[in-house]
Amino acid sequence: MKSGRVIRIKDPKLRRIRNNLRELFLAVVKEKFHEAIDLEVSQSSFGNLFGAQKIRSKASQIYDLLFNSICICHDCRSTKEDAVFIHYSLIEELTYPPLGENDEHRKSFWLCPECYLKLIEKIKYYKKVGYYYFRDLGTFDTLESLGFESLEEFDKNIKI
Repeated sequence: MKSGRVIRIKDPKLRRIRNNLRELFLAVVKEKFHEAIDLEVSQSSFGNLFGAQKIRSKASQIYDLLFNSICICHDCRSTKEDAVFIHYSLIEELTYPPLGENDEHRKSFWLCPECYLKLIEKIKYYKKVGYYYFRDLGTFDTLESLGFESLEEFDKNIKI
């Protein structure tokens, strides 16, 4: 799906149905997450580390489902608003060096329209000022504040 795609429901009755279904879905997912965490803790206390690891993996998948679904805004956690899809590549434009196919990419997520506009404004500002997430350094900064004029100069001088 394309970044910035808005999923909007205009009819008030359909909005109410959507919101109730979201609440129901999130309640079930939260319950499943807490069950998995409790089970992991009990497996760990019995010394079954392999079983606990499998359960932790399942809990992680449930967590991703909970916080990266269309049912909840990734930033403000609103469940009542329309949703806008954010593809991970929109955020990774600010990553240097760019991530390759073998690198672990961020997950795509959903925002409410208000949070989406804030994110777009932030990204525009960061691009204008020249902010990057320099993953080799583990810092989010500008070339200027790091003492470089270009990415090429940065590459020549920074060897990690």
